[in-house]
Amino acid sequence: MISRRIRAWFSKVVRPLLATLARLGLTPNGASLLGLMLVVAAGAAASQGRFLFSGLLFSAGGLLDAIDGELARTTGRAGEQGAFFDSLCDHCGDFAMSLGLVWFYLPRGAFGEVVLVFVALFASMLGSHVRSRAAMLGIDLKDVGLATRFERMVVLATGLFLRHVRPALALLAIIGSVSTIQRIVAAGRSARIAREQPSTDARDPSHAHA
Repeated sequence: MISRRIRAWFSKVVRPLLATLARLGLTPNGASLLGLMLVVAAGAAASQGRFLFSGLLFSAGGLLDAIDGELARTTGRAGEQGAFFDSLCDHCGDFAMSLGLVWFYLPRGAFGEVVLVFVALFASMLGSHVRSRAAMLGIDLKDVGLATRFERMVVLATGLFLRHVRPALALLAIIGSVSTIQRIVAAGRSARIAREQPSTDARDPSHAHA
């Protein structure tokens, strides 16, 4: 994943900005909410075919989505409640953007684009669901998959800026589906290893009681 290499660099670059935002009173939840509002506005712009403006709003919302976690760590407010709110805003933003694109394409009879929007959205939400369910079993899938939310947002933003949204949607559908399958496979493998471990330990003489 590209985002793995970017996280450490990004954290260092935005650290001065985060300190300034914290002094101005911006909270991590506030950043998440503001990012959601920008993405909703991007969806509204896309519904009118204003793809360049939509791309600008979407990128701004993505930037806020990227810094809310760093802001939480900087201000000492990192926790499960903030992560839950951030995830909720992410999903609502995904739906708003998808709705805007469907609103634009459906009256124009562009059913291929509509299908791609739904496939990309379904793959994204299913991948997130697989990750959260796996976490409940103690399986960490955070770094599993061809693409994270970061890569998906870059793909869509690029498609909006270049007004080549259909290729971007096709790529999103593909990488989202592949990432979801990779997470399902990884979760199944980890669960199988966990089930086999007790029986392996039982056969190992080193684990026998003295």
